[in-house]
This record gives sequence, structure tokens and C-alpha cells, in this order.
Amino acid sequence: MFDLAGGINELLEPYLLEETDLAYKILKAGYKIAYAHDTKCLHYCGGTISSKTSEKTRYLSIRNRYIFVLLHIHSPFLLLQTFFMIPFRLFSPMERKALKEVFAMRRQIFCGRKIEKTRSVLSDRALIRMSGDYAKAVTSRKGE
Repeated sequence: MFDLAGGINELLEPYLLEETDLAYKILKAGYKIAYAHDTKCLHYCGGTISSKTSEKTRYLSIRNRYIFVLLHIHSPFLLLQTFFMIPFRLFSPMERKALKEVFAMRRQIFCGRKIEKTRSVLSDRALIRMSGDYAKAVTSRKGE
């Protein structure tokens, strides 16, 4: 499944959103992800992120969100919403820096976008709907 989904996207290096990217690719390809609530994962906390509030982490979070949207969001309406907000974000120097880097990476991003479009079976709206249905189901189970 990891290979079918294209693995970890190197554009998101060194960290942040790589797991989200992988899960989104798997879901858009029409596969399901199961949650094993009784499984314990060993993960060295802070192994790659020294501080969740560091300048580098905040910057990578901004940059990688733009990369994620450009790679995966194929709905024209959802893309327009993202692009509509960019002028308001330009007041932040960190946002400007991230957008500049994303613009420099545009060839790799759009190449990856083409690949993701060919792998996608489900639309963004279908995934949003599925997510909402899942959240409702989980919420209703908690009330039982």
C-alpha cells in the first residue's frame, strides 16, 4: 500500500504533514484506513521536531500546507478558496517566505499533482463527506 500510494513525499522534507499526505493519497486512491485502537505505537517524541513552537516548525507547517493543497486538492472551488486567502496572508513575512519557496518548487509540485490526479479515484468532496460521516458515527458511539 505504501508503494502504491507513492510513499513519503520528499517535497515535504524534513518533516510535517508527511503522514497526512500519505493517508490522503491512500484514501483518494479508494482504499480504506483502519484504526486499531488497541495498538500501541512506539515513537520517539521530538525526534525530528525539537520544538513545536520553533520558527522552523512554524515555517515548515505553512510551507507544507501550501504544498499539500497544490498536490492533492483538485476541486476548483476548494482551490479558489485557498487562492482567495493568499493576499490576506501576505502581511506575514513567514507566509511570504513560504510562498516564495513553494513558487520555486512549482515544477516538482505540479509534476507530483499530475501523478496524484492519475491515482485519485475519489474526489476531495467525497473525502470531506466521508470524514464528516465518520465524525458523526464516532460522536454517536460516544453517546451510547
